[in-house]
Amino acid sequence: MQVRKATLLDTSPILALLAEMHTEPEQQLDKVNWPKVSHIVVQCISNGSVFVAIDETNLIVGSIGGDKTTEWYSDVAKLADYWFYVLKDHRNTPAGFSLMKEFKKLAQEASLGLTVGHVLGYEIDRMDRFYTKLGFTKTGTLFSLEGAI
Repeated sequence: MQVRKATLLDTSPILALLAEMHTEPEQQLDKVNWPKVSHIVVQCISNGSVFVAIDETNLIVGSIGGDKTTEWYSDVAKLADYWFYVLKDHRNTPAGFSLMKEFKKLAQEASLGLTVGHVLGYEIDRMDRFYTKLGFTKTGTLFSLEGAI
């Protein structure tokens, strides 16, 4: 398993990975705006804030990507993830841990805090344990209500 910074040549495989990610939750998700997602992926790759995990067959099996941002109530810049996903068949490999390790290192090198989360509603307890093991503190919960408009 190798982890490296993504290049623009990785855009299509990352988009395929994100399409797979979007199929996993049991609840209905909002429709994906693929031009918007593509733009964000390319922007994050160009900023150097996307990593991919590659297996021994040279297949991208996971990715994490994000950007520098602030909370709506603060001016303190942090690195925050847009996505973090590893294919189901590779979740018992070092892929997820290695991707997060590189993302944390990127934040440290830029002297930024790091905010990550999981909001698609699958494997919630497992992901909570994963982030806790890596030293993150749970800072909230996200709830959804469909048809509230």
